[in-house]
Amino acid sequence: MSNSLFKLYNETELISLIANQLEENVHLDYKHGAALAKTDPSKKEISKDVASFANSDGGIIIYGIREGQDDQSKHIPIEITPIDRTVISKEWLEQVITSTISPIINGLKITTIQLNSDMNHVVYVVEIPKTVTGHQSKDYKYYRRHNFITVPLEDFEVRDLMFRQVLPDLSIDFEITEIHASGYHTIKFFLENRSIKVGRDILVSIEPMSNTIVNRSISRFLKNNPINNPLRKIFFTDKIDIVYKDLLTELGSLVFNTKTNKVPFEFKITIYCDNVGVKEEFCRGIIEGYKFTKLTT
Repeated sequence: MSNSLFKLYNETELISLIANQLEENVHLDYKHGAALAKTDPSKKEISKDVASFANSDGGIIIYGIREGQDDQSKHIPIEITPIDRTVISKEWLEQVITSTISPIINGLKITTIQLNSDMNHVVYVVEIPKTVTGHQSKDYKYYRRHNFITVPLEDFEVRDLMFRQVLPDLSIDFEITEIHASGYHTIKFFLENRSIKVGRDILVSIEPMSNTIVNRSISRFLKNNPINNPLRKIFFTDKIDIVYKDLLTELGSLVFNTKTNKVPFEFKITIYCDNVGVKEEFCRGIIEGYKFTKLTT
């Protein structure tokens, strides 16, 4: 998962997360500063939480932000809860993660954000990639992210995790490249393979859902299916021969329009791959004025 929360890694960006009430989701988790403690229960929770992201789709854990506790504010960031770096250092946190999760998560990144309240007050941002195998926690169990929480994996899910290394792991990403005052928007789609196993003979279909009205495609890669009902457009790519690990393949762009200032949009994506089978996922987001927000499922 690409990181879009931080650019400068400073306190201003943390305050913005709180002001905008950016809710926890399958890719984001807030932890009170007190969650980092030199106790076995704390180390166990750190291990479970970090491994669950790696076993899912990757994500970010922010240590040093408190979420709400009541029904109205649950999962919403409320305030910064500073961590004393002289007590809990970045190196200590990294050592806990590497020593309690097996195998080690390659590509994990910990960033320290300095706070203005005191020279030793910090927040730690832990960015966890989606990996190519399963990761076992300190309690010898496997976990994954489900909505806002960490849950144990079933036996069949652990087996599926291990197959990340032997099967392609194809997924769609997207971005809004243009937002016009007239209500027209351009969305660009990308295909990514997050497994070391290459994907072969791939075809992708993109279907606008509900009130998402597509006017046209602006790329030769996406073509409207001519046999469709005119009211239900489905766009197909040409066959893609091969996709390698971490290689983003641009599928093309669609132009769609909205009727109101704040509107959700949704596209159903179906990926056909010769050596995997059929996979379905959704691309969702909200456009409000010139602001664009991705939604996770």
